[in-house]
Amino acid sequence: MSTRKPTTRNRALRPKAENLEDRQLLSAVVSGTDIDGDQWVLQLIGPGSLVVAKQNGADGNPAPLNSQTQIKSITIGGLNPQQSRLVGQVTQGTNGDGKVFFQQLDELPSKSQQLSGGNGPLSIAIPDFWLANTTPSGSTGTPDPVTISIPDGVNTLQFGGVDTTVGQVNPPPSTAQSDVAKVVLGLPQFGGTRIIIDKSISSSQEVPPSGTSTTPTTIQHAVEFDVSGRLNLFQANEILGDAATPPGQFVNQNADATGYGGTWVVSGTSGVAPFLADGRIQGGLTGQIGNVRIGGNATNLSTLVFDATGTGQAKISNFSVGGETTNVLVVAPNGARNLVFGRGMDTVDILAHVVNTLTANRGALNSNVYVDRTISKVTFGGDVVNTNVLSGYVQNFSNIINAVTGQSSVNVFSPTAQPTAPPLPQNAQNAGGMSVLVAGDVTNSVFAASVQPEFVSVNGGTVPRFGTSRNLVLPVGEIVAKVEGTIDNSVSTPDQPTTAFYANKVDLQKGPVIPPNVPEAPYTGKQTYSFVPGFHHPALAVAKGTAARINKHRIGARTPQGPGQF
Repeated sequence: MSTRKPTTRNRALRPKAENLEDRQLLSAVVSGTDIDGDQWVLQLIGPGSLVVAKQNGADGNPAPLNSQTQIKSITIGGLNPQQSRLVGQVTQGTNGDGKVFFQQLDELPSKSQQLSGGNGPLSIAIPDFWLANTTPSGSTGTPDPVTISIPDGVNTLQFGGVDTTVGQVNPPPSTAQSDVAKVVLGLPQFGGTRIIIDKSISSSQEVPPSGTSTTPTTIQHAVEFDVSGRLNLFQANEILGDAATPPGQFVNQNADATGYGGTWVVSGTSGVAPFLADGRIQGGLTGQIGNVRIGGNATNLSTLVFDATGTGQAKISNFSVGGETTNVLVVAPNGARNLVFGRGMDTVDILAHVVNTLTANRGALNSNVYVDRTISKVTFGGDVVNTNVLSGYVQNFSNIINAVTGQSSVNVFSPTAQPTAPPLPQNAQNAGGMSVLVAGDVTNSVFAASVQPEFVSVNGGTVPRFGTSRNLVLPVGEIVAKVEGTIDNSVSTPDQPTTAFYANKVDLQKGPVIPPNVPEAPYTGKQTYSFVPGFHHPALAVAKGTAARINKHRIGARTPQGPGQF
């Protein structure tokens, strides 16, 4: 039996690592009141500085932050791209609307000491702050531009949106001109760019005639989201605009369309006019868009990717509109993977190199789809009326981009951009083809693959005419289609009024078609919170113990999940 004595317990002090609670460095907190009594707080977490200035008061100096006046500018600088986060909260006042408007948000570009890029913020989460013209009425001189400028980029920019109707004078003075509210983002140090908003609101106004003129003119108030490099996500609940007077790129949809306007979502190469000409912007080699999600309606929306380097990466992966469309343009020079429309594809123009899937729950109306090569699958859940879907046609995307942006009209004598409708493809080429399902009737619409049409004059313009003896059918085009309803093309193809599909090989069947099930507004079920880099809980984005607590705010509550990885 062991007689070993137990070891005497060592009662000496044994230091242990202290378990500290999660802490976030508080750099700056600024609070104030807006013009209708809403209380707001902005907080910069992590390295950096924050300055907020109000619009000038009657004495010509910036008004106090706690006065009921509008914000002129928000300025941030000295940031760390992995730690700095700007967050904001709005508490609605008794007579307030819960929205705080600001005219400018600027990041002071700062070169990194370790990396080749700049030091932009990791994220900006200010969901109840809106970009708008906050210049006081009666101010003299030229108002400051309405801009968000972050040359060093940001991973996630989440804010209320842009409203061009704020601060408008109706009727406008005879000297009023078109303008643009710009959101310009450089390439961030790490990852791509995400933009999350509630609404983008463009508008137009009629300017009274002046001098000897008796004709009023139309001015446009446009909105641009310009991103250098890849745009991972653009998400909005609605895109609003003036459907009665759209901008010039939709003149083929509306004869009253004029000027440069609407909402633009652009991803491209830095240093290229007109969108990314600012020399301070950190560069992206090519434009590319991962996901465009519009939860509700989209009006006067143009989505464009371009690649000035010729690397062939100017693509759109997923484009989704859950509501109704009115004047929507999509330009993807190197292809679009999935294009889906919840409440139908109405007055939509799509120009791409290739398309994987094109889907609409409720059919198509007055739309055009032009593709260089093939469309893997086209599915419409309703009638197709006055719509052309052409595959296997040569397109010059440089000319297309110059036309729809109005750059082709800019010169020394005419410096103002005048967008026009995208040009029609003039020449067919081999390798066109598509698979088509239509759960309705086809009326005055054409599906063609690698068929050179006859161009005829109609109402002063030139349109392609299919189904004539002067069509040139190239040997490789192929269409496989199934239509549930009838075909009536007595207007668009009078020589063959019961034919809508043209290719070297056409396999057309008649029978029932199951409509697609694209998510569409209104949406049901629980909506998840938006992810914001640097915050495990976006609804509580501000550090504990401060007065600036972010209320729960569901971004994209009406936004569809969409196709593929949505």
